Amino acid sequence: MEMNWKDWMGEFWGCLALTWVIAGAASGGIGATTLGLGVAMIILWATFSGAHIIPALTAAKMFNDQDWETGGMKLLWQILGTVGFGVLALICGNAGTAGADAAAIPFDDITHIVTMVVGGGILYTVWNRCDAWVTAFAVAAAFGAMSLGGGVAVGSMLAGLANEGSFGVNTLGTYVLDVVLAGVGGLLAVKVEEQL
Repeated sequence: MEMNWKDWMGEFWGCLALTWVIAGAASGGIGATTLGLGVAMIILWATFSGAHIIPALTAAKMFNDQDWETGGMKLLWQILGTVGFGVLALICGNAGTAGADAAAIPFDDITHIVTMVVGGGILYTVWNRCDAWVTAFAVAAAFGAMSLGGGVAVGSMLAGLANEGSFGVNTLGTYVLDVVLAGVGGLLAVKVEEQL
């Protein structure tokens, strides 16, 4: 059997990302509409070209083509992608319990850090591989989960200074860290792909 790491990683990351989108929809983080999830699937399939992402589709193709080896490996990596999301969810489960002042420290919430790194990697990959309209939908889908509105908050804060507003160091710090974390995610996405 030929080792097709690119295909397997497409299944892994596609399934992990889909699970992330569905979990976000279930928790109210992303609009849980048919259109929203449909758009998410368009983005995932455009990004991970050739990946099935949904085990039911893989099984159907496997049964029809009688290609048990390829189908079995795709299913394995899809399951590992879902398990990967579960591991991230477990890691993030007790986030934000560092103390009363935890909200003032950007690095206190592992959920936020993981979301920014993984989301940055996914968005960068979408941006590199897909047409602009797909990237636009990807950014819209990630807007709430990744705190992509941080630039708006910083801009409003700076504009408020002219009107006797206050300067929020935490707001600026969080925005800068979010940008750095998403950039690290994009870098990791490229480096991982180069190694495959």
